Amino acid sequence: MKLVFVNAADEYLHQEAAQVVRLFYPADADISIEITHEAIKNNVHSKAKIINIEEGLMLPLPPGSDAIYTKRIINRACKLAVYRALKAHTGIHPPWGSLTGIRPVKLAYTMLEDFVGMFDVTPAKTNIVKTIINAQAGLRIDPLLAENELDIYVGIPFCPSRCVYCSFASVGLTKRTEALIEPYMSMLYKEIENNSAIYQNKKIRAVYVGGGTPTALPPEHLDKLLFFLKERFNSAIEWTVEAGRPDTVTAEVADILHKYQITRVSINPQTMHDHTLQAIGRNHTAQDITRAINILSNRFLVNMDIIAGLPGEDFPMFTETLSRVLEYDPANITVHTLAIKRASGLWCAGGANLMPDGETVGEMISHAYHTLIQKGYLPYYLYRQKYMAGNQENIGYCKPGTACLYNIDNMEETHSVMAFGVGAISKTLFPRENRIERQANPRDIATYLRR
Repeated sequence: MKLVFVNAADEYLHQEAAQVVRLFYPADADISIEITHEAIKNNVHSKAKIINIEEGLMLPLPPGSDAIYTKRIINRACKLAVYRALKAHTGIHPPWGSLTGIRPVKLAYTMLEDFVGMFDVTPAKTNIVKTIINAQAGLRIDPLLAENELDIYVGIPFCPSRCVYCSFASVGLTKRTEALIEPYMSMLYKEIENNSAIYQNKKIRAVYVGGGTPTALPPEHLDKLLFFLKERFNSAIEWTVEAGRPDTVTAEVADILHKYQITRVSINPQTMHDHTLQAIGRNHTAQDITRAINILSNRFLVNMDIIAGLPGEDFPMFTETLSRVLEYDPANITVHTLAIKRASGLWCAGGANLMPDGETVGEMISHAYHTLIQKGYLPYYLYRQKYMAGNQENIGYCKPGTACLYNIDNMEETHSVMAFGVGAISKTLFPRENRIERQANPRDIATYLRR
């Protein structure tokens, strides 16, 4: 793939345009796209040309627009021109149209009327967004009203093993990495204490302990962690702990979670097929999932994750996984689309060439949506990722009254987040300026400890 900018100063648009190209070509494409734009009488005119196909459009640029807003309009105009040229060239209509961002629902709160028109989002996906907005009513807080509120994220980067699709800042537990638990937890407590002046005067809305798999910690460390967090953030109205790997769930772990009044726990089957579990690097069986659910389900709101498009799985296998998960009757079910990230083992093994058939994955996602709606679940948050099979999405479903506040806050970016631990990213919202500042911790445990 080659992107040619007539004005060399416009090459900052390269990354934006490349994201649009990936909607049509998951792997590298042998094509050349010529991109131009100019401002004429308070409008931005953009064009994209592929061989003999040229597509363009015009977007308004109000008088007095500052540099940031002007750059945003130029980005949007050029991306839309590239999208239209590629759509005409390939004959492909991506389900989310020209949208490449993570948070389409957030965009919809201000630009829903443009989804079908300007952004070319399919009616099916537009209707999902409308349903989610309705489900968030009364739960999503306007950022201007949440300026004194804060969410807390705490990252525990340890898992029993590392999944082949995982791109998070986490490590599988071995004798070498187990030795990192003690110094890591000590440094995590110091980081939280060192920032107490920031969060002490804020109203804490939700605390999310993720990773990694926090329940992979030895019980004494898990107990100490939750005691430490409860002392500092006890006013939070929601507490979530990831227990995503069922092989980490024991009666002792459940007792610790219950002692500290944790409200939400995630158990993530991903699939109910043992041979797939082995292939993706999870050292547990479907029977372990049943055992973990039996331990947790009567004491906590339980979320269960599944993934559409796992290597080697076809449509009937996915539908069987969904049916078996529904038998557990969890409060929440999150349906993910496989995304092969550059930091994952799958990417190293072949990357985009291992991406499952997009049409089949689309059928899986559509089946899950209609099945869960029929079973009384509501889609209440959604996000997208790069390198997703079939350009689909991840959707969280909940029974009425069981939505996770942290997920809504985070995906719609209504609240600032203080994030602690390796790989954690804090976000400070400035809603009156329509601006967000991010601050990321190192993704490597050794670097985090040194800093």
